[in-house]
Amino acid sequence: MKFIRQNKRLIRNELYDHRKDKYEWKNVASKKKYQKVKAQLKQEMFDIIGESVPQ
Repeated sequence: MKFIRQNKRLIRNELYDHRKDKYEWKNVASKKKYQKVKAQLKQEMFDIIGESVPQ
């Protein structure tokens, strides 16, 4: 899985399932099936950059 968050003003999340979509054609960030993994990756990303996760 790959999670991307664009800049702070324009919040755009992207999530790609590399097992099914290695070329990142289909953004699955809005799919209910992926919400748990998206939340986990988002938390990990903010832990790494040292910021709190915005709600």
